[in-house]
Amino acid sequence: MKGSVGQRRILFAAGGTGGHIFPAIAVKRSLLEMCPDAEVRFICGSRPVEVNLYRREGEEPVVLDVQPLRSGIFSRTIGALKLMKGFISALIFLRRWRPDRILGQGGYVTTPVLMAARLLGIPYDLQEQNTVPGRANLMFAHGAGTVYCSFHEAVRRFAERNGAIKYRYTGMPLRNGVMRQDGMSAEEARRRFGLEPHLPVLFVLGGSQGAKGLYGLVLDALYRLDEGEVSCPVFQCLWSAGEGNIMWLNQELVRRPMRKIHISLHPFIKDMGAAYAAATVAISRSGAGSVAELLANGVPTLFVPLPDSAGGHQKYNAREAVQAGAAMCMEEGELTAEGLAGAIRDLLESESKRILMEKASRIFRHQDAAKIIAEDILKKL
Repeated sequence: MKGSVGQRRILFAAGGTGGHIFPAIAVKRSLLEMCPDAEVRFICGSRPVEVNLYRREGEEPVVLDVQPLRSGIFSRTIGALKLMKGFISALIFLRRWRPDRILGQGGYVTTPVLMAARLLGIPYDLQEQNTVPGRANLMFAHGAGTVYCSFHEAVRRFAERNGAIKYRYTGMPLRNGVMRQDGMSAEEARRRFGLEPHLPVLFVLGGSQGAKGLYGLVLDALYRLDEGEVSCPVFQCLWSAGEGNIMWLNQELVRRPMRKIHISLHPFIKDMGAAYAAATVAISRSGAGSVAELLANGVPTLFVPLPDSAGGHQKYNAREAVQAGAAMCMEEGELTAEGLAGAIRDLLESESKRILMEKASRIFRHQDAAKIIAEDILKKL
């Protein structure tokens, strides 16, 4: 490590969604635990959703006026002009603040920042959250010191494209509060959500995209189970619905109340560690963050990938967990309410299957990923 760590500056280029932002914040916190005097900053796009994600975490990012490149001549032209403007702004900022190292998290914000970093000769690393590498990370992988990968499949794909590039499987850096809290029993966690402490819990979470299609299937499957069309153990449901779906789901449940299944419905669950502790099984989209958190907590999960995710990455995220024996996966286009009801019943009835899935999830390194990446970055300073 060169000189005094307190003089070292590290910049995270992370914007777009929580899938890019939360891992960056996790690594930053590990860095500061090891070196409290290090200077760390974030840089993101100007969309309110990403700036607000940072502010909710107590961070104030540097903001670039850039946006993703979208389809259509007009939108792509505007996006290209903003990209150039973002590059100039990033260049000015990097020349002024002069970080010793940058960690790019992928996504559209990474491009102008690392373009400027290359011009100024500032070294950088990359962190890839998904099994299918994004365009920005593929573009800049060749010049990276290290590419930190959350899944083994991403390592293989980078190797195919970039040959001897230095890559490393680390697992996904996890945000604060997503691990089961020490000493918290399932019974105590269930009480926090107004659930019966001794009944099994189906935890439903859809991620930030495309949840309504999945939620419609889940609701139809639960009605089948509630009405006894498919025999099933008595259970209850903890449901993280999202702000955009909570009104619709409440209206459906008021119009057609469940007779046996109690549903604890929430627009947003802040204490995810307690939610994972309460869960017996889960149904989820397979965004990288959701997959990593569910595996890290050992929750037996049925993944239903978002059908039109970029590059089919959600399908591949789920596939790695399934191949390890840690999860199940069903394609939304082939899924029926009857099939989903049967899958829920099978997971709830088979304790042996759940135990095997929980054991299989232990091979993934997500719990230690932020520390692994932070230690490696500090060695390079």
